[in-house]
Amino acid sequence: SSGRGRLWGRTRWPSTSGCQALPSSKRETGDSVPQDAFVIGADGIGLTRLSPPGTTTAFVFGTHEAVSWSPDSNMVAIVLANGPFWTDPSRSVHVVKSDGSGLTRIGPRGDIWDAIWSPDGRWIALTLATKASAGLHELYLMHPDGSALHKLVSASDGLVSTQPFWSRDSDQLLFKRFTSSPHVVDLW
Repeated sequence: SSGRGRLWGRTRWPSTSGCQALPSSKRETGDSVPQDAFVIGADGIGLTRLSPPGTTTAFVFGTHEAVSWSPDSNMVAIVLANGPFWTDPSRSVHVVKSDGSGLTRIGPRGDIWDAIWSPDGRWIALTLATKASAGLHELYLMHPDGSALHKLVSASDGLVSTQPFWSRDSDQLLFKRFTSSPHVVDLW
């Protein structure tokens, strides 16, 4: 269904074709504000809601990427919560067609922050915190259908891994690692 009302926030995440963008639906863009996701044509026509009513995602500019385009711009990977995004630790990665149809949950449920599609379309990188990781976010990879989930970077050394970013050839990931102090951050 199409969204109604004014779109607040900044329009982000242009598709690789440049024909669509993912705007947020809230005026506020802080860490504590849950948001809905829409897709709209670059010409401003065709507003379509991607996040179902009752779910929330996070558009936190410059930090975690809870929404990303597939390389062909036909799909979107999106982290959704069934309640307020930052206070509901049961989030999951979904894929949805850019027309808003076919929303499918892939992979595990848990304290997931990021979902980043690889440029070759073969992988989605995500960060997940579990009881086994003592609540520290670890870096995982899975295929866009949710298969082949595996841990790439462990938190066994006490370091959190977040904010993955793919190289253009999909062969490498750049990500942040840090302790409980967010002021001391390393890039890996």
